[in-house]
Amino acid sequence: MTKWLKLVIHFPSFYSYRIPEYSSQYALALPIIAPSTIKLAIISTAIRISGKVEEGKRIFNYIKDAKVGVKPPEKIVINSVFIKRLKKKDGISISAEGIGKIIKTNKDLIIKADSDVPVFKIGGKSPMGYYIPGKLEVNIKSQNIIVSNLIIWNKDVKIIKDGSEGFMSLKLTKNETEMLSKEEKERKKRELNELKKKLEDMHKEKLEAFLFLNKEKFKEQVLHSSEEFTIYILSRNSEKFTIIEPRGKREFIFQSASTLASGFQESFGVREYVHFSGDVEVYLGLPDDVPGEIKHYARHIRYFGTSDSLAYVKSAECVNEPPQGIVFPVVISEVPPDSYIYPVKDFSSKATFEQINPYSSKNLGRPYKTKYYALRLSKRPIDGSNWKVLFIS
Repeated sequence: MTKWLKLVIHFPSFYSYRIPEYSSQYALALPIIAPSTIKLAIISTAIRISGKVEEGKRIFNYIKDAKVGVKPPEKIVINSVFIKRLKKKDGISISAEGIGKIIKTNKDLIIKADSDVPVFKIGGKSPMGYYIPGKLEVNIKSQNIIVSNLIIWNKDVKIIKDGSEGFMSLKLTKNETEMLSKEEKERKKRELNELKKKLEDMHKEKLEAFLFLNKEKFKEQVLHSSEEFTIYILSRNSEKFTIIEPRGKREFIFQSASTLASGFQESFGVREYVHFSGDVEVYLGLPDDVPGEIKHYARHIRYFGTSDSLAYVKSAECVNEPPQGIVFPVVISEVPPDSYIYPVKDFSSKATFEQINPYSSKNLGRPYKTKYYALRLSKRPIDGSNWKVLFIS
């Protein structure tokens, strides 16, 4: 038997939650709260109040399959705002490729070191070259040049892994893949991945900081110049990096790579905000054996979806059945004609708590299914240049 938990929710400010699968840069808002958003708000509140992730998991198991209906107010105003924002950059992509004393390339560059040095591939959306830290000797067309912290800005340069003497790749070789047992391959992969991560953690921050500080002004000393390559030194205080890049493309390539340094960049977008003319009622169909804590946690919800969508739950009580005028999510084939249709997410029947827990390493798979809210309007919407009003039937 099902009993219904009724929540009366007041939004003191605007509500904004992006329509699923829409671009974050063009964030059109749902004018009604999605089932998954309501359930996640209860689970999140359970964890916040109890201080235990396991309590969130327990509540998840009770409400995962709950049927959710929403009774919106008579009018919903949607305001569209053009925003200028700072967007976080992920930083430069740096991936450890291998370790060696003598590294050869396909462009007659030979890099030598007194001891094993790591070789990193530098990239953004596409590879841009290599980074080799430490004191090195570069042999180019019979000329030997002593360098330190070498950066090769040339996507056409490739490390010849099989031909480089003593070069150990941080991936399984073809022979290892064919000859090792499954257990030995897994052990070897773990060892290589651990070494790869250790090297990247050691050197990424140093490279990022150097690129960020030198993206506009730098001191330069040319060590070699030919029709094909320019080799020069960039220095910042006591830190020196040696740069190899194609002749005549130094400034363009260097500044392009410098923009990959971590930080923030300006961005533009559109975001919609929803204003409800009155309270929003939510109904959750729950089994009879549901614990009383669910009502307690629901009563203490402070926001839905994003943290700026503040909410106050005025009341939480159990009722025998929902009243008329409730909007329930349906599959697309059940959407009535002449409706305003909005896709929403709900938990699938096979969803697990680990899949929705952002702190879990097992959050793979697809915990959500798509359904649709079909809003019936009492009259045509009215709109302006950046706003519209929906009149709910």
